[in-house]
Amino acid sequence: SSLPPLFSCLPSRKKPTKVLDPEKRGKTSESLYKVHNFSDHNLHNFSDTLCEKSSSFSSLTPSKVKQKLESLGVKVKKGHTCYSMCCPCVKPGNKQDGTTVSGTLYLNFVTGHFSCLECLESGDWERLLRFFKDYSEAGFQGDKLPAKPVNDPNVMKEIKNTDSVRKFDDDAITEILETFNLTTVQLTSLKTSDARWSKDDQTIWLPLKGPTGNTLGLRKIHMKDGERRETQIPGDCNVPFGFPNKRKGDTVVLTDRAADALALQQFTKFPVFSLPFETRRLPPEMLPVLETFSKVILWFRGDGPSWDAVKNFSKKLGDHRCYYVSPGECKLSPIEAISSNVDPKKVLANVRPLSHKAIASFCSLREAVKAELTMPDQVAGVKWTRFPVLNDILKGHRRGELTVFTGPTGAGKTTFLSEYSLDLCANGVNTLWGSFELPTVRLARTMLHQYSMLNMEHHMDQFDELCDEFERLPMYFTTLFGETSLRQLLDAMTHAVYVYDIAHIIIDNLQFMMGTPESDRTIIDRFYRQDIAVGAFRKFATQNDCHVTLVVHPRKEQAGADELTVSSFFGGAKVTQEADNVLILQDKKFFGNRSKKFIQVAKNRYCGDLGLMPLEFNKDCLCFKTPKKRTEKPEGRGMDSLEEHPILADQLRQSGVRDRPAVELSREEEDRVRDLCVAWTRYRRQTMEKDYDSVAALVHSQTKALKELEKESKALYDAAIQVDNQLVSYFIQATPEQPACYEYKCATGNFQDTTRKWE
Repeated sequence: SSLPPLFSCLPSRKKPTKVLDPEKRGKTSESLYKVHNFSDHNLHNFSDTLCEKSSSFSSLTPSKVKQKLESLGVKVKKGHTCYSMCCPCVKPGNKQDGTTVSGTLYLNFVTGHFSCLECLESGDWERLLRFFKDYSEAGFQGDKLPAKPVNDPNVMKEIKNTDSVRKFDDDAITEILETFNLTTVQLTSLKTSDARWSKDDQTIWLPLKGPTGNTLGLRKIHMKDGERRETQIPGDCNVPFGFPNKRKGDTVVLTDRAADALALQQFTKFPVFSLPFETRRLPPEMLPVLETFSKVILWFRGDGPSWDAVKNFSKKLGDHRCYYVSPGECKLSPIEAISSNVDPKKVLANVRPLSHKAIASFCSLREAVKAELTMPDQVAGVKWTRFPVLNDILKGHRRGELTVFTGPTGAGKTTFLSEYSLDLCANGVNTLWGSFELPTVRLARTMLHQYSMLNMEHHMDQFDELCDEFERLPMYFTTLFGETSLRQLLDAMTHAVYVYDIAHIIIDNLQFMMGTPESDRTIIDRFYRQDIAVGAFRKFATQNDCHVTLVVHPRKEQAGADELTVSSFFGGAKVTQEADNVLILQDKKFFGNRSKKFIQVAKNRYCGDLGLMPLEFNKDCLCFKTPKKRTEKPEGRGMDSLEEHPILADQLRQSGVRDRPAVELSREEEDRVRDLCVAWTRYRRQTMEKDYDSVAALVHSQTKALKELEKESKALYDAAIQVDNQLVSYFIQATPEQPACYEYKCATGNFQDTTRKWE
């Protein structure tokens, strides 16, 4: 799948048929030319391929791109994130609604896709070449803009029963703002944004407009659980709130919420845009909108995820023009700062540029160190919901780290990682799954089981509802399967991080990156290739600030061992040396085909804590979970109920041996007693086996010695096998007619006969 274009709701536009003058073209009257009809490939129909990286473009250097376009008579200028050039169907200087048209077409550096904000054309690199070639051959240069597109009808249905805030008086608008704790927003800001009010569901609707002023989407502000929430409608609309803006200048301020943009507009002369997906991701379709600004100020909240977004978005926007609001200057969002009487003009005047990556001083690190000390939970990363024990050990899931994961074959590595990543994805971590062993459809089916916590085969009536919920998660999958080249995978990962702002990538597994060995130096070659792959993933995680989880199979010779260790990973030591975290799925076998699985954290570079996380597997929903301690004390069971043999238990009750109060045991205590009994039985069996082996070895050696003695001297042999009466404590003498064990007397006289009588 791919992201929809920026103005995906625009209607189709067809250009008229252009019949050229034969004399002007120097051709016969039969030489007619029809201007390329882009209606079938217009911007709104380009959602399937808009963000797919063009293979022909990726192989071109910037100089070759410029050379190719100049060969078509196009003058190219390199900008911050895009190449800019004149659009052939828009004449610069034309005006529409009093606005001067620049007629600029933008070509993305990375993806090779172009878009024009005036004529609304877009496409990939190959289509751009056809676009210029067709217009060049036609000799056609547009002299006016196309007709203004209409509003998206699906969006207009959402606000059908709403009223414009312009219809209300100032007191009514003030009351609406107080409902949402937006008292710092001026009434003029709400009116100029064409906001609408729905009294039925108590919602503010902010229209999202395209470059020509038509409504393409909505930003919904509503209250939920006492908190102000914002929702983008439709969910894939890439239009920022605040665009287009008539304010001129080379500086723009980006916020993550529309409420912040509304409150900040009154304090600055710069344009203020609110990102469509907050701090989750920055769609590359927005880059042409920001191309004309030489200074981009990022003012988000002062928490850990917001700082991660600043670093990631600045890479996409260009570090050289990005500035951020330092947490030391202000830890609050714009609307919170204004409510706290913080001067936003002073905050914007003290923004800091993003420094060079290779050079740092303690002065530049001071605020980051302070954040590590004052906000340890936020700096530690995203928390798990289903695995709280991992939160205690690893403290959280952080960007820019490399985690290696191993476990026995068939123990459930992929199943656990599926739920592990799904938990993080549900908490807002954009995730990319690269499964080269398990088909993507089967992986998605497993995730749907785990997401619903149900056996979907028996709950198909809820399938559509759960799928609709699952589709809203920022979860993406690669279509690569089986043996894949490292370069191909890294190219897909780089593209995914750029387009979808991926924060977590799972590679299952590393062995598929090394190919099939065919030479005599198989082991050496595979170890070398594995070290190269691990180094590449380590570099990727650091440079792209993306967490990479890598599955590595254990050594085959370790398959029979009781537990895996750090040295059990296949290959050289580079795997665990480069990793920030080492997780091992242990599958410990017990007597009676019983087993217990647990996750062992064998390395933790962040805080150094190590430990174990026990797991329980629910086969119905394919979920692993940490066993929870029972808060309610279950009904106790006496020792009598633990007797397995019903006859023996009945005899014990009749004899009165167990006539005592039953000892109440909880379920955990019973499990503990059962495990201790199993362990004791195993220990005694091992001890008895050792004793038996010792006795057998002693008897064997004595028997062998006696045989040798018999060969040497018969007399010495007879003397050696005689019984020493001094070593016998008592004797039993009986005639053959009587059993030797019946009514015998002990030599000390203290023996009591407890045997039953013979019948």
